[in-house]
Amino acid sequence: MTTTGGTVSTQDTRERLLAAACSRFAAHGFRGVSVRDICADARANVAAVSYHFGNKEGLYLEALRHSFRVLHTPFPGLAEGRDALGALEEWIHASVVRNLAPSQPRWPAQLLWREMLDPTEAMDALVREVMAPTMKDFQKLLQTLAPSLADEESLLWSFTIMGQIVLHDFGRTPTLALMGAREYTEENMARIAAHLTNVVVMGLGIDGKRRER
Repeated sequence: MTTTGGTVSTQDTRERLLAAACSRFAAHGFRGVSVRDICADARANVAAVSYHFGNKEGLYLEALRHSFRVLHTPFPGLAEGRDALGALEEWIHASVVRNLAPSQPRWPAQLLWREMLDPTEAMDALVREVMAPTMKDFQKLLQTLAPSLADEESLLWSFTIMGQIVLHDFGRTPTLALMGAREYTEENMARIAAHLTNVVVMGLGIDGKRRER
């Protein structure tokens, strides 16, 4: 977007800074990137970082938030009479595709992995603002399927389900090699999603009849 005079808008500058930061931080981590590097990539003045994000730490936190938004599959709503198991199946399949499909960008996961492996002060905000609410929403879905699940158990099951998807992504090269595949395809992603759904159904003791809210 530009102004009538042809000057690049502040919103466009912000978007270019964020895109450059995501790419740089994913490749080199927070400590391996300077504000000048990012601004050079974004064709922006160094002062623009302060204007839009406060400082390097603020830009990094926004890059982490953006990465999570790109990777996260929103949980389906459970309207009256909605099939809860169907909603879970839908989410698992959509999340597998969103994380594993070859067409998906690699930088969001790489950036989040770097932060988890070498946490910065941004981790506290990421957990509080993004991860905790996401887990609570997922726990509610699981507790709809298995009402006897205590909060701690539903949290552990959330880790189990999401962790399986992350494993296929984080260990992409060896996992594909062990599967005898070159990349994740519609067919093997569907198998992964179906297997994970079956694990949940058996593990939580959900009967074959769809459970409704």
